[in-house]
Amino acid sequence: ANWPFLEATATGAPPLTINDLRTVESVEDTASGRKLLPIDRRDLTDQYRDLTVTGDPCWYYLDGTNIVDVFPRGGTLRVRYFKTVPDLVSQSDTPVIPGRYQYIIVDWAVARCFADSDEPAMAQAAREEGERIMAMMRESLLGWQYDRPLQQTMFGGHLDGGMCL
Repeated sequence: ANWPFLEATATGAPPLTINDLRTVESVEDTASGRKLLPIDRRDLTDQYRDLTVTGDPCWYYLDGTNIVDVFPRGGTLRVRYFKTVPDLVSQSDTPVIPGRYQYIIVDWAVARCFADSDEPAMAQAAREEGERIMAMMRESLLGWQYDRPLQQTMFGGHLDGGMCL
């Protein structure tokens, strides 16, 4: 999920490489203060041959899995995004989950051990406890904490060479 503890911001000139990018929340051209609109790269290439044309950017797109680029190319980007979760590979690694919810990891590990030991009732009990804690985390961290309207209004640019709004 798009957990608040995974939110991050990256800034820089396009194309901007973000190594831990999972999901883009928003892209802004800090030079103009304009929030850019997402577009599929294929839609741009249907209309324009050269995506390196410079100008005031209207749209952003992903080029690969970790590069945010804009069209027309220009400006300075501020990308709000959700990070990928790093693997826990060494004893000194710490989970990104807030401390009060980290028992989820233990409960699900215990459930896996019981399942591997052919004890389905114990595995189910441990899994249910993990799910209970996950539900509490979901309610606490993903509830309506954001200031946003109940209905959304969308403003769009034009692929026919018109101005961005």
